[in-house]
Amino acid sequence: MSSFLDGLSDLFETVTTTGTGTDAITPNYTDYVNRYPDLLNAYNSRGADSQNLTIEQWGQRHYETYGRNEGRNVASAGTRREVA
Repeated sequence: MSSFLDGLSDLFETVTTTGTGTDAITPNYTDYVNRYPDLLNAYNSRGADSQNLTIEQWGQRHYETYGRNEGRNVASAGTRREVA
């Protein structure tokens, strides 16, 4: 049973991060920031950000630095694209 669950976990991770077959999910980090009120508040109240990041760039940086480890979801916030 454990190997079955491990297999499902591996499949889910593959589909949500890289996709399979001819299409994949491309994360939309703007949607990610907008989904979580605390992130949107943090982005809007950052003041004179010397890095001048767009909301998309800021969301990606947040997810990769903190959000993934916090268990936040970016997988459903995205669009399908063709994979060559």
